[in-house]
Formats: sequence, structure tokens, C-alpha cells
Amino acid sequence: VPIAFSTSTPGSLSAVGDADLYSFEGTFGGYVTVDLSTPPVKNRPDIVPRLDLVRPNGSLATSTASCGTTARIDVASIDATGTWTVRVRPYESWVNCGVGIDTGPLTGSYTLSVCSSDAPPIPIAYGQTKQGSFTSDCQIVNYSFNGSVGDFATVLYFGPTPARRVQLYNPNGGLVVNGGGGPGGGFLDAPLPLNGTYRIAVEASDGQAAGDFSIGLSELGQAVPIAFSTSTPGSLSAVG
Repeated sequence: VPIAFSTSTPGSLSAVGDADLYSFEGTFGGYVTVDLSTPPVKNRPDIVPRLDLVRPNGSLATSTASCGTTARIDVASIDATGTWTVRVRPYESWVNCGVGIDTGPLTGSYTLSVCSSDAPPIPIAYGQTKQGSFTSDCQIVNYSFNGSVGDFATVLYFGPTPARRVQLYNPNGGLVVNGGGGPGGGFLDAPLPLNGTYRIAVEASDGQAAGDFSIGLSELGQAVPIAFSTSTPGSLSAVG
């Protein structure tokens, strides 16, 4: 079944041994995130799932299983252009998930989303705050800014929509900071190792509804001088 990007698609495994197949068009050099949520039933997940991501030639790109109510394939590389497949199936080692030999968790309902992990970044500069929104719980919203060696960058995230995490990548694509999530998160005073364009990746939280957020970027060296023993007025004019 074709699945659209950034769209929550309901599904169900109705028989033990059942597997559901979803397809999307991938382009070489891209990245995707696949997210599955299943409701709790009687203090256990409705289904105990495994997610497979399959290349156009039929080979397995990656796979993940979960004993919880969410399963996620994070930022998978699209290394071939063509029709990719996501397979949802019961976890073959479900008996190790603390549910005994009950086959109940091998059938049930779920919601599946596939999102682009490398959406074009939104420009942001030191001293700016931007408004953003999530349309799906697998979405990653990217921001870019110019940074220099010796800068200390701070990114503040505020919901109300919770984030999974806020990450910072250097101009070469290496991870600099793995920041916190929740309704309020981000990171403080991260030293920048290179000159160039940095990327801030804001990830939606598993199982959360779509919603809005604010993100602010600042740099420690841009602090305003303050005199000792002097009351100085100020204001926070935007969330973040």
C-alpha cells in the first residue's frame, strides 16, 4: 500500500503471522525515519512489532523490534532510487517481552508514519527565534545557521508540543550535541569546532499529536555588558 510522507496511517495485524506492506518512493542520498505507535492494552502493547525497511532490489536495509508501544527506524540512509517498502510484522521473540507465551500481542492495531529526515533547513541566526510545527510524530524539522570556531551556541526549545530531542550537526555532518527534549529542551553553550553552516535537527516525539513549537538560537559571546551594582531592565519578547 503506498504511504505518503508525514502522514499518520492506521493499520492492524488481524491474524497471527500477518504482515503489512507499505511503499514509498526514495531518492538516492536521502534519509527517512519510520515510526510506529500501538496503544496499550491490559498493561501491554496491543502488538509487539518489528519494522523492516526493504530496498527496491528486495534486500533488507535495516530492521528494528520493540517490546513497547513505539518502534522507530531512525534516519535510515536511502542508498538506491526506487520504490522502498516498510514491512510491519509481529516480533518473532515476543516471548522475551514479558508477556509470556500469550499470542495476543501478535495481533492488534497500530499507526505508522514515514518522514523525510533531510527536509530543507530553515535559516536562523544568532539572536533569532523561529516558530515551527510538527505534522507527524516521525518528523524532523531542520534549521541552519552560520557558526565560527570559538562560538558557544545555545538552542532553546519550547512546546507546547513535546520534542523527542534537539541535535546539532557540524558542517561536515558530524553530531556535536544530542540535546534534551520534552515540552522544553535543547542545549546550552555548545562549543563549535568548525567554521561553516551548522544544522539544528528538531525531532518530534513518538506517539505525540501534531502541534506547534518555538526555537531560539543565541551565542554566549553576544552577551550585553552589565555594570556591577546596577539595575538593568530587560525583557523576553518571544518564547525561546
